[in-house]
Amino acid sequence: MGKTAWLCIAKYMFGATLLSLVVWFVTAEVENWLKRKKYRFAQILPSLKIYGILLIFLSAFYLIIPCLPLSSHVYNLTYKAVVFGLFFLVFWAIGVFVEFVLGLYSEKVFRNIPITGLLWAIIRWTILSIGILVGLDAIGIPITPMITTLGVGGVAVALAVQDVLSNIFAGFTMLVAHQIKPGDYIIVGDGIEGFVKDITWRNTVLYSPLMGIDVIVPNNNMAQSIIKSAAAGSGKFGFVVSVGVSYDTDLMKAYKIVSDVAMRIINEIPEVNNQYPPIVAYQEFGNSSININVLFRMHNPAPLARWKVTDLFVKEVKKAFDEAGVEIPFSQHDIHIRDVNVEQFEKLMGKGGSKCDYTNRQ
Repeated sequence: MGKTAWLCIAKYMFGATLLSLVVWFVTAEVENWLKRKKYRFAQILPSLKIYGILLIFLSAFYLIIPCLPLSSHVYNLTYKAVVFGLFFLVFWAIGVFVEFVLGLYSEKVFRNIPITGLLWAIIRWTILSIGILVGLDAIGIPITPMITTLGVGGVAVALAVQDVLSNIFAGFTMLVAHQIKPGDYIIVGDGIEGFVKDITWRNTVLYSPLMGIDVIVPNNNMAQSIIKSAAAGSGKFGFVVSVGVSYDTDLMKAYKIVSDVAMRIINEIPEVNNQYPPIVAYQEFGNSSININVLFRMHNPAPLARWKVTDLFVKEVKKAFDEAGVEIPFSQHDIHIRDVNVEQFEKLMGKGGSKCDYTNRQ
C-alpha cells in the first residue's frame, strides 16, 4: 500500500477512536446521572455504548475500503460484507433496546401475556430477521425468491423438526392462554412440582425448592399433562393437616383446641395467609379415631413451607391434647368372631395351648 492509503487508514481510525472516546465518556456521564435519579434506563446504556462503538469502527472500515488496494472482486465482496454487517449490528442493537423497553413496560404492553424467554426469543428473532432481509436487499441480493424458496422448503423443514415446532407452539399456546406464568407454583401430572422460572422455546423450567434443582419439562409434555397451578401471589394454595381423636373424646372440646392451635399457626408462620381463617372440620369415622382436618391457605406453597406448618401443628396439638386429657389413639382394630365351631378352632390353635373361653354365637 502507498503512503496515501496509510494516511487514509490512519485518518479514519483516528477519527473512529476519538469519536468512540467521546461516546464512552458521554454515555458514562449520562449513566451516572440516570443512576442518581434512579431511572431504570441506566441499565441499558452499557450495552448501547458497546454497540455504538462497534458501529463507529465498522463505519470507519466502510470508509477505509476505497483506500485499500483491492481487486474489483475482493472489493465488491468486502463492501457487501461490511454493509450487511452494519445492518445486522443496527437491528441487533434495536432488538436489545426494544426488549429492554418492553421489559420496563411489560404490564402495560402485554397485559395478560406473561414475560418469558419464549416471548423474548420471538421478539428478538423477528427484529433480527427483518434486519437480515433488509441487509440482503441492501447488498443487491433479491429477497423475494428467497422468501418463496423458504416457503416451499418450510414444509420439509417442518417435518424434520416437528418435535421442536410442537414444543414452540405448545409454549406459545400456554403464553397466549395465560395458563401459567413465571412465579406460579405448579404440580405436573406425574408428580413433578416447583415454581415456574421460565418458558423457553423448547422447555418449561421449574425450580424445585425441596431439592434445590431446576427441573426441565418439554413444553409438549406440559401441554398434554394435567397441571395443578397456584398463581403467584394469590395466597390461595390449600394445604390440609389432620389429627385423630378417640371415640370417647368430647368432640366440641377437641374442636376448640385444634381451632385455637390453627389460629396461632396462621399468626406465627408468615408463609400462611392469615387473611383466610383456617377451616376446621371433622371429616370421617376412622378405624380407630374420629379424624379432624384443618385447611390452611398458603402464600408459599413450597414443601418446606408446608413442613413448617405440619411441624408446629403436630407439636402444639399434642401438647394441648395432653394438657386437656384428649387422647390421640393408636391404630387399632376390633375383631368380632361370629358362628365359631369351638372344637375346630381349638384344633386350629394347636393342642396343648392355653385354655380360652369361647362363646359360640348363633
